[in-house]
Amino acid sequence: MPINGVRFGHVAFKVSDPERSIRWYGDAFGARLIHRAKAEGERPELMFLEFARGQCVEFFTNGKHKTTQAPDSIGYMHFCLLVDDLGGANELPRSKLRGI
Repeated sequence: MPINGVRFGHVAFKVSDPERSIRWYGDAFGARLIHRAKAEGERPELMFLEFARGQCVEFFTNGKHKTTQAPDSIGYMHFCLLVDDLGGANELPRSKLRGI
């Protein structure tokens, strides 16, 4: 029997440059910073950006090394965002879509 009332909460990423990441998601998708918590103990600083009510991405700071994945690995594949204007989104300069 399925669990009733399940909703997607957020996806989290570790980033190397939080300010650049916040700016990129804001510029590209209109996401806005809604919460920021300073580092505490072993936990690095974290922040939530909201795309639309209840649709968030979370960033943890102090990312240092990009991970590599084998083509046949099991696990995380991608993060999907839906946009109202796919044609307009495709017109964004590729340089704006790289680097995060």
